[in-house]
Amino acid sequence: MHARIALTSLAFLAACGPGNSLSGTVAGTGFTIKEAIIGPVKSSSKGSGLTTTAAGLILSDTAGWCDALKANRMKKNTRSMVILLTNRPDQSTQLAPAAGDFTVTQQSSALGNLASAQVLDLDGTCTRSSDPDARLATSGLVKLTQLKLEANGTASGELDLTFGPQKDKVTGTFNATYCEFPPTAGSPSCE
Repeated sequence: MHARIALTSLAFLAACGPGNSLSGTVAGTGFTIKEAIIGPVKSSSKGSGLTTTAAGLILSDTAGWCDALKANRMKKNTRSMVILLTNRPDQSTQLAPAAGDFTVTQQSSALGNLASAQVLDLDGTCTRSSDPDARLATSGLVKLTQLKLEANGTASGELDLTFGPQKDKVTGTFNATYCEFPPTAGSPSCE
């Protein structure tokens, strides 16, 4: 799985839900979740159009991400945890996830329910902070206890992740609302 590429594109994608909490820090900083959203990640599949191959979960310290993303805008001075969840039954297939346990791994040959996670810090010009390796999850588990990946849907669960070579530990719970992630449409503006 090309986690960095997928996570970078998901960074342009973050909504409201009660019951969100995080404990711990990544690269020396923690944050409070003000929005949690989940949406389908789609890709083309052998001429059959776009199909959902993963779910993107975004936990952010700033409100208004879903509307901003639909308008092709980024939110400056924000911190978001972006998590990609997929079911990979074999080396050539990725399927939309269902509720279950998702393992964070850096092994590109891993199979099963897989997760990738990265914390994205955007400055006043929507530029990502340096040292992305310190913000990349290296191991852990995301437990998706409920998922309805459709209009008016929600997702809930918990996470226990380790980030970077410094082995920062983050645990938490989430209750995300559905957001239909738009297709990538050029460079977003910064607000």
